[in-house]
Amino acid sequence: MSSRMGTPKAGVRLPDGKTMIEHVYEALREVCPRVVLVGHGEGVPSSLKHLPQLEDRYLLCGPMGALESLLSSNEDTQYLITPCDLAWVTPEVYGCLLDETLRGPAVLKREDHIEHLIARYSIKELPLVHYLLSKKFLAMRYLTDIANARLIPVPEHLHFALHNANTPGDLA
Repeated sequence: MSSRMGTPKAGVRLPDGKTMIEHVYEALREVCPRVVLVGHGEGVPSSLKHLPQLEDRYLLCGPMGALESLLSSNEDTQYLITPCDLAWVTPEVYGCLLDETLRGPAVLKREDHIEHLIARYSIKELPLVHYLLSKKFLAMRYLTDIANARLIPVPEHLHFALHNANTPGDLA
């Protein structure tokens, strides 16, 4: 909802003139053949209006609701998910989730912090997402736990790229 930022995060401009979502998109498209936006679309610049966009089917359920919309979309069977507020993310970060030998869901981890919103899920997790939504367990950590998501360590030199921007001060 971007309440701490005071404006939709997708449209916040970075020092290079790009919006946060444009920066995330450029990093993501380096490793994914197709990018789909999920959510209300506020702040999405015209440069990204060509992308497929899915509305949340479960309103006010945060990332869990967005994930349900994505997994239910039939756009694909495997999905790499990411928030739009990673102002320093690089393609290499997303590449950590693309190891073809990984089985099942995978979530990035740095030091002692799990990045529940930077993950890979398949349509196999949709019943778990529905269960969590029905119980109002909306925190993504619940899905990470019950899906037995594999925790993928991010190399230390990439830790900077995992910090999200929730307030204008975070971008300073």
